[in-house]
Amino acid sequence: MRQLKLLQYMEYVPVRFRRNFPSIMGTDGKKYGPFPAGSVHVLPKKNAEVFIKRGVADLWL
Repeated sequence: MRQLKLLQYMEYVPVRFRRNFPSIMGTDGKKYGPFPAGSVHVLPKKNAEVFIKRGVADLWL
């Protein structure tokens, strides 16, 4: 939960994916992915928050 508080200061956030996930359209209108398990990607904050809250990815600092 402490990590999520850090997100308030960032527009784009590095996350590490726990499992494979297909491509998405980011909140900034750009295509991201696909995301292999274990890969690290920098995503728009709102997208990253959803992945983190759902347990799909972890904040990677």
